[in-house]
Amino acid sequence: MVLIYLGTADPKIIDVIQKTGMEYHVVGDQECSKTMEELMHHPTTSKGKRPPFLYIYEEDASLLARSLQEEGIYIGRVAQNTPENIHWSLRDLMDEVDLAYEIDSLRTELYELVEHIDTKKFQTDANYQHLMRHAIALVEDPHASLEQLDDMVRACQKA
Repeated sequence: MVLIYLGTADPKIIDVIQKTGMEYHVVGDQECSKTMEELMHHPTTSKGKRPPFLYIYEEDASLLARSLQEEGIYIGRVAQNTPENIHWSLRDLMDEVDLAYEIDSLRTELYELVEHIDTKKFQTDANYQHLMRHAIALVEDPHASLEQLDDMVRACQKA
């Protein structure tokens, strides 16, 4: 079973899911307050205004990913069923996935910044050296917050 919040995506996604043979339900903004469990058992259909989101329940995620990739479709917001998130609302789960995506994006951006350290400045400027060491530590910290990463990216860009 796959729940798809189609939102702003191309409806062609539904055709791809159908070709895999997976059962699916389309959900939208009116269902955002319902839990994933409720939506699995009592689906309704409405339109959505956010980017697409897939919730995969007891299915082969790699099969669906391959099928979407073959059609040139990329969906960045995906979650797989867990014993915890089945009780979350659609809105909370989409927000959590969005936050994780933003954190990963900032971590990647920070990694790219520290990967290109100005070695001469690093050897001669104690403040720059301290900043870069802190940036490296944040890249490696799995608990770094969005705010910490964002602040560090900005500081490194100014340095």
